Amino acid sequence: MKGENTYVYQTWKNENNDVPRFYAKYASFDKWNKGIEMENDNYVVMVDSLKTIISINYNFKKEKFNYELKEYDRPKNTYDLYGHSGKTIRVLNRDETVEILNKNGIKY
Repeated sequence: MKGENTYVYQTWKNENNDVPRFYAKYASFDKWNKGIEMENDNYVVMVDSLKTIISINYNFKKEKFNYELKEYDRPKNTYDLYGHSGKTIRVLNRDETVEILNKNGIKY
């Protein structure tokens, strides 16, 4: 029987302080059909001399990517499972995401 609270979540965070780096992965799985629903990868990068997060999200059900540039520091007393980061600075397209990652020495 499918209903609420049928999802399992897994988060992994890289505690290294290097910039740039792969930072965190978040995944959501549907327990009933044992399928992955969503996967989110986050990278710490420098943009305009600021340490930021590039967040790449793939929704398997919608077969769609979303790309965002986020603040590196998350607000106090909050826990953002999706990105371990603060609010979205701006939504990116794939080309902008690839360009920022490549400028930071990360091949995507």
